[in-house]
Amino acid sequence: MYEVEIRIGANANKYWGKMQFEAKNQIHKKEIEGERSASKQSNTLEALICCLKALNKPCMLSIYSTEDYIISAFQQGWLQNWQKNNWKNSQGNTIRNAEQWKELWELLKPHSRRVMKGD
Repeated sequence: MYEVEIRIGANANKYWGKMQFEAKNQIHKKEIEGERSASKQSNTLEALICCLKALNKPCMLSIYSTEDYIISAFQQGWLQNWQKNNWKNSQGNTIRNAEQWKELWELLKPHSRRVMKGD
């Protein structure tokens, strides 16, 4: 199983991601980016979604982001709770960016992961 490092970032007009893994004593890198007018949080999710779509095997992921909302969703267990509660928050309202979170949930299924603060 490959260990893949993913670093994602975004602003209101653009998203980007950098992926890196080692195989056969060689470092492999891939960068993604795109222009998209949306919130920083939505674009950060888009960056991660695009990175995950580039993977074709189950991997051990180390995901780095500066976006606290994204980090907390993983580290505080919000993502699992949202999925169990049909993508609704504790007040019963549909979460922001629900469609992206649903897609992300599906894309993450084959992978093990850890999400950390980082640039």
